[in-house]
Amino acid sequence: MLEKIVPGFRTGSVNAMKITVHRGSDLFNSYNIYEGGKSFEPTLPEEQVKPGEVIPISIEIVPVEAFVRGLRSFELTNPAMMKWSADRETINQFSLLGNVFTMKIAQDHSLADVKEFIFGGNVERYPGLSTQQGGVYMQFSMTDFMGNTEEFRIRHDAFDTPTLQFPMGDKFKSVFLVSYDGYRLSVIYGPEKSVATIYIHPPSEAMYTLGEAHTYSGPYLGVVSGRYSAAYAIDDIEFVRNLEKTMLKNGNTYDTGRLGAEIAYVEGTSKLGLKDLILVEPSKGGRDLYTRDGTVAIQARFLIQRLPADQFKTAIQNALVDLTGKLQQDYENQDKMIRGYAMLSYVDTDGTVKSIILEVPKR
Repeated sequence: MLEKIVPGFRTGSVNAMKITVHRGSDLFNSYNIYEGGKSFEPTLPEEQVKPGEVIPISIEIVPVEAFVRGLRSFELTNPAMMKWSADRETINQFSLLGNVFTMKIAQDHSLADVKEFIFGGNVERYPGLSTQQGGVYMQFSMTDFMGNTEEFRIRHDAFDTPTLQFPMGDKFKSVFLVSYDGYRLSVIYGPEKSVATIYIHPPSEAMYTLGEAHTYSGPYLGVVSGRYSAAYAIDDIEFVRNLEKTMLKNGNTYDTGRLGAEIAYVEGTSKLGLKDLILVEPSKGGRDLYTRDGTVAIQARFLIQRLPADQFKTAIQNALVDLTGKLQQDYENQDKMIRGYAMLSYVDTDGTVKSIILEVPKR
């Protein structure tokens, strides 16, 4: 029957369908999915049709191009004003060029100079049925600078506000905010306001300017004597952007871990010449950074506590012992690993950010 009245419809082919309710001169649209079976039994919104009501409708297929054209501008806000992200943003100007879907996001970000950016990726799936919120979704993927792929969905039902979604386990949850600072894309999502960080660009000396690296034989190394084959120090690391300066001043342990890993990335690439270096999410265990081929691992830490001189020295020594010990664990767990580096950044007693780098062989 539908093959006769809906242009392009074929029984057995999955399609997004737009159903238009004709109420006099007023038209009310909604999206449904025909999943390829023997029947199509769409559910219409209660706002459009009352139970038992008989009313004329029209049906048409919604190709992906029409789905994108039908998306409307919407706003997102920062839940509970979570740190280091935009306060609010407007999403509009949806586009599909070939298989690449994009949207423009204009954001109000007090700590970043980025006022608007283009967000999107390759369309991976369309149409999908949104069982939780209703309507149809288009799934797209984006790739970070390390080659990791992240999946997103944009859902729309043709009459309500579109929603972005991000995976949590085997389900996709609503996104509250997508914030960009020029390097990191931060996604706040899910009922617990989880944060995912996607590095669009690698950390660089545009974020952390490094002084010269020189060989080091200072007083902090006594406790790790015999555990390293070479030692270097950087006596001045400048935080360039206001965002990282504020994170250093007001951040928590997780934020400090991220700063330390990013400094280690810049040191590894610019001072040690490491290629294809992978940053690991700070909350995960194991290696903090490693090369794609698995031959090099880095354990990184950033100490920011202001302590008396004797306690300060002990804290640094304890950290170096811990980092060199973790690298031995990495040697045991990583068959391809042939080199390890312990990178300890710290705020010195004069307020200067410094770093000690140890090359740690397998014992």
